[in-house]
Amino acid sequence: SFLSMSKYEVADSLCRLSLDDWRRFPGRHDAEIAGADLVRADIAIEAARTAEAESLARGSLTTYRSLGSAYEAEALKSLEALAAAVTNQRPESAEAESLAKAGVELCGRIHGPDSREMSTALDILGYVHMQHGDAELARSHFEEAIRIASSRDGPEHPRTLHIMGNLGEILSLL
Repeated sequence: SFLSMSKYEVADSLCRLSLDDWRRFPGRHDAEIAGADLVRADIAIEAARTAEAESLARGSLTTYRSLGSAYEAEALKSLEALAAAVTNQRPESAEAESLAKAGVELCGRIHGPDSREMSTALDILGYVHMQHGDAELARSHFEEAIRIASSRDGPEHPRTLHIMGNLGEILSLL
């Protein structure tokens, strides 16, 4: 019963039902299935199930990349989820930094250097550097992300405040 489940278990169950529906329909539904897997990866990250999140995000990214440039924005979201999952599972991983940098590059190409999406991509890259112990580099990414988020959404927006919290955390280490 849904009443005895955590919010993550409920969300994951609903995504699984959606996946079952897509698999029953004739034809190819790779983008829809990859989208459901990406949502499940985000749920797994929130529920601290990092190995599962990594697997789902990696599969989603592979599918979106195979579908071509029409799915670059979705590939970016998968890349960001994968970077977060890898960072949470293996904080010292060089792969996490490589994924986060690829996310910033792809985001710049798709959305531009001063987009809301770029503030998120830079926040993720800053988080990766924070986990690697490179406080100065993390600080510079967080400051740039705050600049963008403040100009796009204002200084009181939840996205801006979230990034400010990350900056505060890194400043306490300096």
